[in-house]
Amino acid sequence: MRSYLPSGNKKMSTLVGTANEANVIINDRKVTALLDTGSSVSTISQSYYDEHLKDLPMHPVTDILTIECADGLHLPYTGYIILPLKIDGTDITIDSFFLIVPTITYHQKVPVLIGTNILNALISISKDTYGVRFLQEAKLKTPWYLAFRCLTLRERELQQNNNVLAYIRSSENKKVIIPPNTQSVVIGSMYKALPYQPVCALLQATTKSSISNDIDISPVLINYNNHSDTIPVLVSNMSTKTVTINPKELVCEVQPVNLENLPVKSTTATSSSSDAIDQMNIPRDELTSTQLSQVNSLLHDFQDILSTGDRDIGHNEAVKHRIELSNEIPFKQRYRKIPPSMIDEVREHIQQLLEGNIIRKSHSPFSSNVVLARKKNGQLRLCIDYRQLNGRTIKDNYALPRIEDIIENLAGNRFFSVLDMKAGYHQVEIAEEHKERTAFTVGSLGFYEYNRMPFGLTNAPATYQRLMEECLGDLHLNICYIFLDDLIIFSTTFEEHLDRLRRVFQKLRESGLKLTPKKCFLLKNRVKYVGHIVSENGIEPDEEKIKKVIDWPKPTNKEDVRSFLGFVGYYRKFVKNFARIARPLTDLLPSTRKGKGRKKTKSDDNPFIWTEDQENAFQQLKEQLSSPPILAYPDYSLPFEVHTDASGKGLGAVLCQEQDGHKRVICYASRGLNKAERNYPAHKLEFLGLKWAVTEKFKDYLYGHKFTVLTDNNPLTYVLTTAQLDATGHRWVAALAAFNFDLQYRPGKRNADADALSRYPTPETCSISKESVQAICSTHIVNSPLVESLPISTSSFQHHVSIPDMTTIDIRKAQSQDPDLSFWIDSVINNRKPRKDELYRTYFDTIMLQNFDRLLIKDNILYREITEDEEKKHQLVIPYVLIEDVLYFSHDLLGHQGRDRTISLIKDRFFWPGLNKDVEDYISTCNRCLRRKSPTNVRAPLVSITTSEPLELVCMDFLSIERSKGGFEYILVITDHFTKYAVAIPTRNMTAKTTAQTFLNNFVIHYGIPHKIHSDQGANFESGLIRELCSLLNIQKTRTTPYHPMGNGVCERFNRTLINMLGTLQPEQKHDWKTYIGPIVHAYNSTKHDTTGFSPYHLIFGREPRLPLDIVFGTRPSEENSKPLHKYIEDLKEKLRKSYDLAHKNIQKAQENQKKNDDQKVRVTAIEPGDKVLVKIEAHEGRYKIADRWEQDVYDV
Repeated sequence: MRSYLPSGNKKMSTLVGTANEANVIINDRKVTALLDTGSSVSTISQSYYDEHLKDLPMHPVTDILTIECADGLHLPYTGYIILPLKIDGTDITIDSFFLIVPTITYHQKVPVLIGTNILNALISISKDTYGVRFLQEAKLKTPWYLAFRCLTLRERELQQNNNVLAYIRSSENKKVIIPPNTQSVVIGSMYKALPYQPVCALLQATTKSSISNDIDISPVLINYNNHSDTIPVLVSNMSTKTVTINPKELVCEVQPVNLENLPVKSTTATSSSSDAIDQMNIPRDELTSTQLSQVNSLLHDFQDILSTGDRDIGHNEAVKHRIELSNEIPFKQRYRKIPPSMIDEVREHIQQLLEGNIIRKSHSPFSSNVVLARKKNGQLRLCIDYRQLNGRTIKDNYALPRIEDIIENLAGNRFFSVLDMKAGYHQVEIAEEHKERTAFTVGSLGFYEYNRMPFGLTNAPATYQRLMEECLGDLHLNICYIFLDDLIIFSTTFEEHLDRLRRVFQKLRESGLKLTPKKCFLLKNRVKYVGHIVSENGIEPDEEKIKKVIDWPKPTNKEDVRSFLGFVGYYRKFVKNFARIARPLTDLLPSTRKGKGRKKTKSDDNPFIWTEDQENAFQQLKEQLSSPPILAYPDYSLPFEVHTDASGKGLGAVLCQEQDGHKRVICYASRGLNKAERNYPAHKLEFLGLKWAVTEKFKDYLYGHKFTVLTDNNPLTYVLTTAQLDATGHRWVAALAAFNFDLQYRPGKRNADADALSRYPTPETCSISKESVQAICSTHIVNSPLVESLPISTSSFQHHVSIPDMTTIDIRKAQSQDPDLSFWIDSVINNRKPRKDELYRTYFDTIMLQNFDRLLIKDNILYREITEDEEKKHQLVIPYVLIEDVLYFSHDLLGHQGRDRTISLIKDRFFWPGLNKDVEDYISTCNRCLRRKSPTNVRAPLVSITTSEPLELVCMDFLSIERSKGGFEYILVITDHFTKYAVAIPTRNMTAKTTAQTFLNNFVIHYGIPHKIHSDQGANFESGLIRELCSLLNIQKTRTTPYHPMGNGVCERFNRTLINMLGTLQPEQKHDWKTYIGPIVHAYNSTKHDTTGFSPYHLIFGREPRLPLDIVFGTRPSEENSKPLHKYIEDLKEKLRKSYDLAHKNIQKAQENQKKNDDQKVRVTAIEPGDKVLVKIEAHEGRYKIADRWEQDVYDV
């Protein structure tokens, strides 16, 4: 029009402005578009579609959409199309909806019109990418800036006005008090803010209220025109504190809503079915006209099994999904508030599910939460957080078919068809009695449960596979294969294939199942199926799985070379002559070897110069790694491993397996990061990498199978159990819940394959997904070693104990200065085993030579490595000067225990030649042991009682000894029969009340409720109070026979041990034995028991305790690396199981040996003249159980 204006007339030239046109890239092609902020839709001309986009499917929308132009006339269109759109000169990209409209003259120059449906979406993406200053940061060209600016100002005006019709304030005359977790009706006054009067409005919470964080307003629709100025408001206080609403205080607001009548869905089945047939992927160019006619005839015969839309879902009740729980106590998750702006969408979505009979209203005691998110196309996605339900669900072990079996039978066929089931899970009925377990709440919109199987249930894959095999019957494995919702039909001839399609279609019809037409591929010579390309020539891997390595860009610096070598070097065992091929590349990197006489190499000493040698090595390594022998076929009978890693340059993942003793690569993947993703913190990138690798790249391999994910980000191992996730995080966790896998932490150096893929320079992606922007794991948990702690009062100690501070430097110095030990340290360092003729042939050297292969240097300290019960231990080799210190800390400070217990305690930590003899000599000359302990008399054997687990039988007895400070003169001894774990509690009396309180407070609370209690027939144990306690706790009470204390032999034996250990206290300490009994019993529990072969502490807690000698010498009972919590629990269970089995065998063996020795008598050794003896004290006043038995002086006979 401007071209027809008269020239030279400036006023007339202002009549028409410049069109707001700009270049845009659609489907990788640049085209001019009109940016129209007044249009609600975007259009493409029919002529442009026919010329450039004919290969893409056009979707019909005539029955659901009517569009009017500005003049009120209907806008004709033929359908819509989804295309990727990118703003020219930027990274802003989005999948966009365009209507195809008839061509007009203007379209010859500008064939594309972009309306607010795309412009608003682009603004949202720009805000996520560039922040609030996106108009400046995105550096948009003028037309885009003007369009964005216009819509942004419009949005700002709406936000300022907030589109609020009225505010509601409390009209109560006094304060309204609402206690925690209660509801109250508050009468409010309406203060209108906008003049226009809609028919319907929404009453909802407001963010402008000072109490908005403490209360919850149930959204409700009201008739705004006919409503009075006062209105009752239901206010919920979901917090833990009391909420006060003052008079005139702002409570909520009223906003307008639009009521739209949904168009009536077309009832013309022929038209919908015809569209579904057209969406089927058929190789029309490869079939003859006769064959094509036969295929179309077949599809028309079975058009009822083709889904015509999202609501057209099949249904089958042959197999019903069951949710068997290990714990059937109902649970209830706290309701998450739905944003007011999404209530209409949620209501519509719920209504669709109700109309499709997917869900129904519920009265279930169970309640899970909904999580709302957006799909890539902008549609609402309603997910259920079933993590708590899945955690209780007993896993279904129904076997999925092996892909290897499918592959072997597909080879040699010519025609293939792949069928995809429509919303497969929603075609499965849930067992009536288990529907209540799927219940979920959407707040004021209702409480529902699923009739059909939802997504996110842990046993859903097994149920669906069982259903498909049941429906297809004997067709499966004969003419087709089923893998979850993917079917593949195969044949050698066209006629045979058509017959097989008919038979499969007939089964689907009889079963009431339906297909997704656009995802079905018929009569293809080459199709993609579960991650493979199937053709008449056999099976080949999908090219996409090796494309990343083939396209690896040439390194431009040393870091790029190191990343590339880190990836290929991880699999060097599969590449012949790897070192020779890679040598030109490794020469570019500085040497990392260290040693005497080597000069430190600076990175500048090896300049980065890329020559023909490097290029040949680079290309040859890529070719070798990408060849079929490296990319192995998956074996679904073996577990998979997924290695994930994320860095600032991209995401990397490798799928592999252990096959025939070798780590084999199945496929590898990586992708770059856009600008927004490059700003993500490490844990957020790792979470994205996990979701991308499992649910997108490797889904075909992993779905329905157990696998392990290895990551070098330790906090990621807690993402499936943490409760604090945002909406996107919950949706991703729900998607991951359909997969059966474990997360394991692996340091970065051992994660070199995925780490390299994430770090090689990948071109920046053009797609910016809002899901990726929102993906964040909001809880970051740091793994730390377990720490033993005991609550203790310092006032309870009369004397402090000083533990000497011995550092690793002291130990290293003592070893190096030992004349015998220093020789062996040098030999180990030089890795040279001495010959016998080089040694002095002493006992010390003989033992050291025998153990040379077990010696190792760790932190410049000599250790001996041993393996016990499949667990490696490092024994500190003790120099001669420290032997006495070790003996003192192991015997004197741990209750003066016997030879066997002391030797076991020391051998768990230390080693030196002659250890056993040194311990025996030390104990046999121990002054306190000689004066207290007596020779053990021969006793009759005890009746054998067999137990096989902790707390199966607990034995109790009272021990009365000399009075201690505070009036304590009794000890309640409680001993676990299986583990021999003992607890000794000082008491002032032996009454039934004291017995019950002491047992409950000092044993049951700390260790649990035993199955049985065994004691003598004392009145305190046989009282009604004890019987009532046992009845309340469901404990079986047993007792010994009268006057036969041997019936409680476990306690009797420990009593003697405890008396002996207390007797080794110094005379002044015995008057306050109550203070020392705790450490003494702990020492007893920490040493190996002769009967079980384990320390009682180990059998109870699954590990050995840390003792004072460990602090002094820097040793640990076992060498265990830091590991994730779930791995620690699994290892602990396995360790305890093995320990219990071995302890049970040792107990049985000890009982058999005891029976054999029943008749053995004590042999008295005659005293000869000249012997040194101690004189036994026979006269005592009062109790003398812990008093010295022998006089201080030594006499000669």
